[in-house]
Order: sequence, then C-alpha cells, then structure tokens
Amino acid sequence: TTPYYPHAPIKSTTTHHHHHHRPHHHQPIKKQPLQKKPRQTPTRLPKHITEYLKHWMNTHIHYPYPTEREKECMMYDTGIDRRRLDVWLRNNRNRYVKKVKQRQQQQCQQQ
Repeated sequence: TTPYYPHAPIKSTTTHHHHHHRPHHHQPIKKQPLQKKPRQTPTRLPKHITEYLKHWMNTHIHYPYPTEREKECMMYDTGIDRRRLDVWLRNNRNRYVKKVKQRQQQQCQQQ
C-alpha cells in the first residue's frame, strides 16, 4: 500500500492542474445554450397555421380580440394550445394594427 499511496496525491494534483484550464473554457460555451433554449422552444408555427391566423386578423382588423368561442374554434382548427394562440395574437395584433394604420395614413396622403 505504501508505494501506491504517494502516487495518488501527485496524480490528482497534476490532473487537477490540467483540468482547471479546460472547464473555464467550456463553461461560457455551455452556459449560453442553456439560457437561450427556453426562449427558442416556441418554434415558428407552420405556414398553414399562420395563414389561418393572419386571415382571421385581416377579417377582424377593427376588433382583433377573439371571443372564447372563437379561440376554441381557432385552437380546434389549428391544433395549437391556448398559450401559443394568445401569444401569437398579442404579438401580431400590434404588427397588424400598425400595418393597417400605416396603410390608412398612406391612403389619406395619396388622396
């Protein structure tokens, strides 16, 4: 046991020195994807779903707030869950309303 014992601490110290540099290099690289991943999970909705939702937006542009019943129909038709529907509507409501207002302003300026 005695010849075996002195080797162990020496080995662990030398390996520790080598490993000390490596984890530091890996840590920032490893940490970033972990922070980013939760935000990436809502992948883009398939085109047929966004087309469906855009069509709804265009036909309800003056009041783009679906009723509970409409939301249920939209979820049934698209297969997306309530949270994603609400998030999509919230994000796109702003975009669509802005676009429509811009179009109206352009039309007013042209006349």
